[in-house]
Amino acid sequence: MRFPYKSFPLTTPNPVTKQDFIWRPALKVLLWYNHQRSAPLEAILDTGADHCFFDAEIGEALGVPVTKGIPVPFTGFVRDANGTGFLHRLQITVAAQTIEAPIVFAFGITTSGILGQVGFFEHFVATFDWTPDPPCFDIQRIPRN
Repeated sequence: MRFPYKSFPLTTPNPVTKQDFIWRPALKVLLWYNHQRSAPLEAILDTGADHCFFDAEIGEALGVPVTKGIPVPFTGFVRDANGTGFLHRLQITVAAQTIEAPIVFAFGITTSGILGQVGFFEHFVATFDWTPDPPCFDIQRIPRN
């Protein structure tokens, strides 16, 4: 399936591109916990992220006992540059495919969700293409026996 990148506004223009936005590969996803479904969430594909991360408030709204999960330290996309998230197993729907995935919930992340190596890229191949305007990406489910 092919998806266009989404433009995200910047508070000041990018000094390199001079644009007041940045392109990011974003997908709408659903999280499922105890037969409860989240609202559609925007998650960024991040090949450098070890895990899938979502804001802890999203987990709490679904009834996930966030802080009772397995602690997972991380650095990067949180307001204070590092922190601890809490690992839980949930169902996630991505591009009309529902899979079980380990999800780390963290307080203070700067986006609603990140799709990383474990939980997303182990199930999907993503191909990024910057030739069209806007850029786009394709994802394909990895077939399993």
